Amino acid sequence: MRKTFAILLLLAAAMATPAFAQKKPVKKGFKWNNRPTVVFGKDTHIDLRIKYQGDLRMFDPDLSKEKVYDFRSMRVGLKGELTKHFEFEVERRVSREWEAGSWKDVYLMWKTYDKLTLQGGRFKMPFGN
Repeated sequence: MRKTFAILLLLAAAMATPAFAQKKPVKKGFKWNNRPTVVFGKDTHIDLRIKYQGDLRMFDPDLSKEKVYDFRSMRVGLKGELTKHFEFEVERRVSREWEAGSWKDVYLMWKTYDKLTLQGGRFKMPFGN
């Protein structure tokens, strides 16, 4: 009786092991996941980012003397990962005259270890945990 119970227990334990997930191959190339992204491999990708601000005003009755649309600002940049060790961002402000403005974020971060990351360049200081 004890041998049968022990064998059944071992069989149940062997069957209860989790199934290993199969790794899907990484598709390289252009993807659209909330923004345009170019994927070069498992841990390397570059995202195109555009931030735009403008004002649209409509009046009833139509006031032709008033400006209906006003361009405020726009930022264009790239953000991504180079292998699992490096993260980068390059972002530039575009002014009203469509000329290049000031650099907002330009940095490279080394993040190999959870407890130690090094970041260099021009960036906003992190806030919080």
